[in-house]
Amino acid sequence: MSATISQELVSKVTVLGMEQVTSFGHMYRQAVHDYKASYFRERSSLSQFTRYMIAIINNCDRFEVLSQEMKSRWWKPGHHEGEGSGSFELLLKTFQEIRVESVSYLLDEAFLDIEAYFSELFTAKWQSSNQAIDTICATLNDYFEDYQFLKASNFELVITTAQERVARKYITSMLQNNLLRRKLSFTSQEERRSSASKVKKEAAQAKSFFKDVAGDMADFDSPFDTVSTLAEVKNNCKIYFPKLFQIFLSKKLFQKNYFKNNIFKKVLASDDEMLSLELGTLCKKYPDVSHEQILCLLIFRGDLPKAEAKALTAEFVPEGGPAKTLHARSILSQVTCVQGEL
Repeated sequence: MSATISQELVSKVTVLGMEQVTSFGHMYRQAVHDYKASYFRERSSLSQFTRYMIAIINNCDRFEVLSQEMKSRWWKPGHHEGEGSGSFELLLKTFQEIRVESVSYLLDEAFLDIEAYFSELFTAKWQSSNQAIDTICATLNDYFEDYQFLKASNFELVITTAQERVARKYITSMLQNNLLRRKLSFTSQEERRSSASKVKKEAAQAKSFFKDVAGDMADFDSPFDTVSTLAEVKNNCKIYFPKLFQIFLSKKLFQKNYFKNNIFKKVLASDDEMLSLELGTLCKKYPDVSHEQILCLLIFRGDLPKAEAKALTAEFVPEGGPAKTLHARSILSQVTCVQGEL
């Protein structure tokens, strides 16, 4: 039909069509939001929420695909600059945003069921039990059995979002005090070592879980690697000093003048120096780590007076210093710590 009418008319109709679909997208977005709100007010009233949200997410992806197909078929060079180009970008943006929001709503359902277990982290109960992380992984696994009906690109978005949400909540529980629960306090290096070991074990468990359900797409730049790095700072290397010192003595390395060796000097370094080394590694690996996050982590260790912790933190990230936006952001950029709650 387009061969019998002017290209100018085809272009106007195409732009008008895009505007109408975008207008529908705005109504669709509001309807999805209302549906979500209705479900969370009374979850028993809507039994198919998970399936409907999966369908909505897949529909948004389909709108994007159809929009691209429309563009490749009807888009003619020289006829869609300016208004036409802007209308197309707005159309894509509308359904991309609905898709991202719908993924968040879908995961809200799962995380509502496990929220209480995040509150158990870093409490006395957590110290002697694996129930919290085990239940978090088991519950998410049940939901992910339904998520298999998502299209591949949507499933990947769900995996990425879910990983970040679990890691963010875990790190927040580690760093931030909460008036509704009593977080652990450590009085000895052995207690710090034990808890740091548990953190690294649970980070590995969460990382393994997501890899099991999502394969390699969950293995790239895992946010749970950040959790393990934080555990190293919480623990630091001084626990190894007695063992290494015994090795040096047993092998009579003093007789070979190994005291001047740089490795031996590191072993003999003070606790503060070893802690500074770990903090330096953390800041280099994650340039977006904040002043408040480091301060919370040092105070959580329990072996530094608050004034000393603040001074040490300022050596690495000045309070109120400029954000380092030139680097890729890690999961730490999603974690907020409030000094007033330290």
